[in-house]
Amino acid sequence: MAQQVVGVFPSEWLAWEAAGTFSGAGYARRSLTLLAPTDVPQRPPAVARRVQTVALMERAEAPLRAMLRWAVIGAVAVEVGVMLPVLVLVESAPVELFLGASVWKLGAFFGGFVGLFLGEGQGLEPRFLRHYEGQLALGASLLVARVRGRDLPWARGVMIEGGSSEVRNVEGTFVALKDSAAKNASEVGG
Repeated sequence: MAQQVVGVFPSEWLAWEAAGTFSGAGYARRSLTLLAPTDVPQRPPAVARRVQTVALMERAEAPLRAMLRWAVIGAVAVEVGVMLPVLVLVESAPVELFLGASVWKLGAFFGGFVGLFLGEGQGLEPRFLRHYEGQLALGASLLVARVRGRDLPWARGVMIEGGSSEVRNVEGTFVALKDSAAKNASEVGG
């Protein structure tokens, strides 16, 4: 079972070096993510996926966002899937109106239920979220690696020897918010 290890590096270059070690050991590019506060990488992203951010998603936000997205998808899918045959086969306008006004709710319900489960493991717990956002705001880079359980001690050692000031196993996912600049402006101002 894969586990997630995160290292806090004082510079992006050191994080790239550690990512190169993971890549050299056979870890795929999709298992490595570099979170950096700057928009210009110090080194080309050859061994990891690079995300510029200083704002991360909290675990409580993720299920709600996924639930809303999938509720809309489910409502549209059921509405279109049911109403096209109804419009063709049923000749009664009141029945068409009733079905058109009520059948989408069934799709929204099931879509929201699916979204709740898909968004469950995304985001970070608030205590980790604030800590890592603070590190990013101070200019540190985070290297997140999904490693096999048996490689966990090795992965922690790679990060420590690579210059990481802190290494932890973290549950959840590091999801960068797209509106991180707006969030940071509100936090600085408020």
